[in-house]
Amino acid sequence: MALWTANGLGQELGDILGLDAEGAAVRTIRHLTNAGLIPVQGDVHTGTGYRRTYDEEGYAWCSLMLQCNGWFITIKKLNEIKDNIMSHLNQIAGSPFLYEHVKNSNAHIVAIGAPHNHSPVVFLNKNYHPDELPIDSLCIPAETLLPKEEKPKRSSK
Repeated sequence: MALWTANGLGQELGDILGLDAEGAAVRTIRHLTNAGLIPVQGDVHTGTGYRRTYDEEGYAWCSLMLQCNGWFITIKKLNEIKDNIMSHLNQIAGSPFLYEHVKNSNAHIVAIGAPHNHSPVVFLNKNYHPDELPIDSLCIPAETLLPKEEKPKRSSK
């Protein structure tokens, strides 16, 4: 199992998503973690000198939240997105684990409708492609949610 610190996530995801790995990305990761949007490995011990670590599940949620954050979606709406995804995962996969589902199914995450105006409807479906979605939709490609060495093969249409 791979583990990352906030700095490690900032560097790796900064490369993939085109973010400033040294500053804004790491601060945003820490902020989203404090808001409960990105799970950490083990307990959080503030002030003990130990860095928080993130496993593959944290990596997937971090990538998703950073991409949504690029759309200037509020923490409240990000919580709604996360709740919708976890609920949907429980219905279709029987567990709330985003990383395992994306890794096994190569599913994209799609929010249909303007995410700023109402609670987004979130689908996990590998048949959606960004070019085929309505203009006000947000699509997070599956390959951006997995660590570099675990990118899924593209499924044929």
